[in-house]
Amino acid sequence: MTAPLIEARDIAVRFGGLVAVAGVSLTIQPGDICCIVGPNGAGKSTFFNVLTGTVKPTSGEIRLGGEDFTGRPIHAFARNGVARKFQVPSVFPSLSVADNLRVAQRRGADEMALADVLDLLGLTQDAERPAGILAHGQKQWLEIGMALATEPKVLLLDEPTAGMGPEETQRTVRLIREIGSRSAVAVIEHDMEFVRALGVRTLVLHQGRVIAEGSFEVVASDERVRDVYLGRG
Repeated sequence: MTAPLIEARDIAVRFGGLVAVAGVSLTIQPGDICCIVGPNGAGKSTFFNVLTGTVKPTSGEIRLGGEDFTGRPIHAFARNGVARKFQVPSVFPSLSVADNLRVAQRRGADEMALADVLDLLGLTQDAERPAGILAHGQKQWLEIGMALATEPKVLLLDEPTAGMGPEETQRTVRLIREIGSRSAVAVIEHDMEFVRALGVRTLVLHQGRVIAEGSFEVVASDERVRDVYLGRG
């Protein structure tokens, strides 16, 4: 049986007396797409930091491909197929769209791979334009492409639809579904319409703990989730 790409077991993170994550577990298999939601301060980004090696857990275990990576540095996670896109796009504005992707590509990657990513992002016609003049949504997609250009096994996306309108958000849903055929994806999001449209396994965090997990319909109908996050409107 193939080992999971990522297996986080009972992860806890404490900063002094503050408990940021309290016993969160997550398994990501090839082809998985999942969402992590919850109010601000729920521990979502801190948990992502553990999955990328940015933060060492206070307790618990993180395994990649069955191998214990707990406490290893961030570059070890990156070399073993974990890539992350942060909420705010951080492209190189003076470089062309294509050159942004070339910067991110693994050594030895060819132009065919570059063309494939440009096509996936819908940015082929913008390949030679400076990235700085792209619309906000396009910059978000470009940064997703830069993470994807590293050929990750697992792609972690932190609020990929932040600042997008409804049409761009729906296009991002389609993009993530397409990416799921080549890389597992985990998404932190606040836009519940996006989460509903994506329609994948969803974890709800509150005060560092998982309070619900399942399909969007299951978590949206959970009384605890309604009380602490969605409201009852």
